[in-house]
Amino acid sequence: MHPADWTAASVFVDIFHQVPPAQDADAFVHALLDICRERQVNYVLPLTDIEVDVLSPLRDTFSSVGAMLCLSSHNAVRVCRDKLRIHEVFKDDDLITTIPTWNMDNLSSTASVFPMIAKPRSGRSSEGVIRINDRTELSHYTTRLSGAGYILQPLLDGSIHVTDIVRQQASGCHAAMSRKELLRTVNGAGLTIEMLHDGTQNKQAQHIAERLDLNGCVNIEFLMHKGRLHLMDINPRFSAGVAFTKLAGYDMTANHLRCFSDEAIEHCAPPRSAIYTRRYVEMAITPSISQPRQ
Repeated sequence: MHPADWTAASVFVDIFHQVPPAQDADAFVHALLDICRERQVNYVLPLTDIEVDVLSPLRDTFSSVGAMLCLSSHNAVRVCRDKLRIHEVFKDDDLITTIPTWNMDNLSSTASVFPMIAKPRSGRSSEGVIRINDRTELSHYTTRLSGAGYILQPLLDGSIHVTDIVRQQASGCHAAMSRKELLRTVNGAGLTIEMLHDGTQNKQAQHIAERLDLNGCVNIEFLMHKGRLHLMDINPRFSAGVAFTKLAGYDMTANHLRCFSDEAIEHCAPPRSAIYTRRYVEMAITPSISQPRQ
């Protein structure tokens, strides 16, 4: 959505197009469809939550111009993007422990464990999260956020554990790699992580992917609270830290594409125990690439 001169990744692609932001859904979709027709695009890979939300219902629309939308089914995506539905689906699961979750517009009498956090049901990147410390604040925010689609959860301490998992719907084959996030941004992107050889976490991620019949690469976030994994979020897209998984030996991006091109996904060997960190690199971008190029 920015000019090529402002976008570091523009130097790594053969053709660059600037399109409207996904928040402007109609213009965004129209621009993508035009590009698909013009460039004979075969696969479209949404990268962010807002892109997933906009494009998920449009599989047939993109198919009509010859492009496959590389996402799980719309019904599966709708569950993944709804924190209340995730809780409802897995709250009685024998293998998965969820974080207690209440609909803010229909509070249960048990919703009284402070401190709490209020967050949008379909929120992303920790946007709109509010800490609630007592009943006075709960009463205030319940009124203020009425009808805004918020949920409540107890504020639990613990470490964030993340699993990148690719599941091929057609074959049922899967591959998973898990990590513990040691440093992360306020928006939830891991900066320094420790790769884990954790069969339990991988098994839970596999169970979640199978139960929702997911297809392709997804990212599942857990909270390790008092020695037990609690399911936090299911992101039906690549994680911001998917490059860590590739550094550890498995290419989630390539195997995601295989799920939609009828190729077998690769076997995933357990990662070695290691700590990875990311850094920013300064680079100059030549202004002449700001136009579509071949």
